[in-house]
Formats: sequence, C-alpha cells, structure tokens
Amino acid sequence: MRRRWAVPAVVAVLLAGCGGNSDAAAVRKVAVDFYTAFTAGDGSTACSLLTPREARSAGGAGGTPSCVAGLGSIGRGLPPATFTKSTVHGNTATATLTAQTGTPIQLTLVKIGGKWKVDRFM
Repeated sequence: MRRRWAVPAVVAVLLAGCGGNSDAAAVRKVAVDFYTAFTAGDGSTACSLLTPREARSAGGAGGTPSCVAGLGSIGRGLPPATFTKSTVHGNTATATLTAQTGTPIQLTLVKIGGKWKVDRFM
C-alpha cells in the first residue's frame, strides 16, 4: 500500500516545482520583452506588457498624450541590458536587468489573469 502512494507523491512534488520554474521563465521573458520594446521605441508592445495601472501612469510620460507615445519616445536609445535575476513570490515577482553601463534596472511584475505584467519599472 505504501508504495502506491510514494510515486504519486513524488510526481506531485515535481509538478509543483515545475510551476515555479515556468513562472520564473515567464517573468524573465516579460521583463526582457518589455525592456527590449521600450528601448527600441516600440511603445505598443511595451504598453501591452504593463498592468492597466502602470499603463495609465505611463500615459503622459515625456509630455506625450498616451502610454504608447510616451514609452515609444522616452525609452528609445537607452543602452541594451541583460537579464540578471528574478524572484517569484506567488502572484508577484521582481526582475533585475543590468544595462551595459552597469546600471541595474528593477522591474516589479504581477500575475493578472494567469499572465505576468510589469507593474513598475525603474
């Protein structure tokens, strides 16, 4: 009897761990995709990766009327960055990228409707 429960228990533990790894991978992808779009002047893609609150906040950035125009103009030309690390705690996460200049770039992400979105970036 004991043996029958051992295999399902091990499988359950492994599957639980997989969710964390997939969240970490998703956080990394969103962080990198956001920064890449932001620095390329692709405001549409960058804004689509923001939470609604942060997208509203980004509206008017750089004196522009919308998130798309604001992020499309102020991020253009910033130095490239590489992903450094992320930490996931339930439905919130932080991701750090490091610009070529050595400057750390911190992003806070939240999971909304099963998708990770950038809620704050600096």
